[in-house]
Amino acid sequence: MRPLGGLRFFLALVLARVVTAAEIDALARVLLDSAKDNTAKGEACQQLMELGPAAAPAVPALVALLKSKDEVLRDYAVTTLGRIGPAAGPAIDALRDTSAHDPSPAIRGLAREAIDRIGTGQPASTAGMEPAQPGRQAAKTPANPAQKLVRPPLVVRYGRYFRWSAPEGWKENETINGVTLGAPDRVTSVSSALLLRATGGITPADFTLRMVSMMPGTTEVRTLSVKNLPDQLSGRGTPWKVQEIEMTYHANGTPLRATWTTGIVPYFGAFDAFMLGYQAPVASFDEAKLWLAPIARSIIITNPRQVAGNDTLVAPRNNPLDNSSLIESWRQKGLSEARISQARREATMGYERAKDPETGRIYEMPLETWDGTAGGYRNPQRPTEILQPTEPGE
Repeated sequence: MRPLGGLRFFLALVLARVVTAAEIDALARVLLDSAKDNTAKGEACQQLMELGPAAAPAVPALVALLKSKDEVLRDYAVTTLGRIGPAAGPAIDALRDTSAHDPSPAIRGLAREAIDRIGTGQPASTAGMEPAQPGRQAAKTPANPAQKLVRPPLVVRYGRYFRWSAPEGWKENETINGVTLGAPDRVTSVSSALLLRATGGITPADFTLRMVSMMPGTTEVRTLSVKNLPDQLSGRGTPWKVQEIEMTYHANGTPLRATWTTGIVPYFGAFDAFMLGYQAPVASFDEAKLWLAPIARSIIITNPRQVAGNDTLVAPRNNPLDNSSLIESWRQKGLSEARISQARREATMGYERAKDPETGRIYEMPLETWDGTAGGYRNPQRPTEILQPTEPGE
């Protein structure tokens, strides 16, 4: 799996030149190739998404992807069709079927949004749809700031060592080793941590179990599943060994479910470790993960020379600490969350970046909050105003 930084650089190159029909056809063939894994198909969707209307020749392949058993790939397909716009008109019937019958409520909503974005003038089918959920809005209804959104807007923040995106009102705690973001309910949270040069050896799953069990107030810790993910480059001579761990536990008496992506890279009798995870009450976890995962993936290092005390550590002999590989391996952890998404980028899991032109504040806006009557996302602070698209790199 390619590092996210390399993938973003590749996408920038795609945008910088005219993409040929043959290249679009090649991406479409990836989507239809049963021998390609979900990672490859997800990356192909990301590249098509960046092309917008120019990706129209891939519409038939994207329609086929709407029937994928993988929820993430269906999310990619719906979002990409919406980004193509009116040129994706032939996909309307398939999107109508998705909006009525997809097993995921979030994807059903995104399909209705895609139909509106394609702009055929035909309303999304209501056959078989569940009653409107509180806080879920049709694209042509002005956003109501008083409503509680299923997926909240995220505000982009900068700390001393990291950058992250989180909803307004969340408690944010940054240290030299990571970031913890907590919801007002005091139990829903996103956490990241980076540990360098611990002694001994351990598997990612065992390390996660040990760390979670040590959290204050945590009891009844249980591992539900462990999934081996692809090895990733570390710059240490040995790769990151990465596992995704699904867990349940109680935090101060509240039953929680969590997903942790943990990597261990061993070297010379020591190891480096990272953990990236999110937790929510068991009853709301399946819905919460659709926006907790993008929050987790938003955490990236901005100060690689000092993070985790990097500038105070003595590197092992003949193995100098490689700052560039450190930041890339940190970014790679987002790609390791295969169950939720293959990469963090605009529109992944239905979020799109936009900016307040007056304050410069950057938001990650849920696609379902797009206001078709106004042609944009309403400012969460001043709902009579529309946010502006961000510039590349913002």
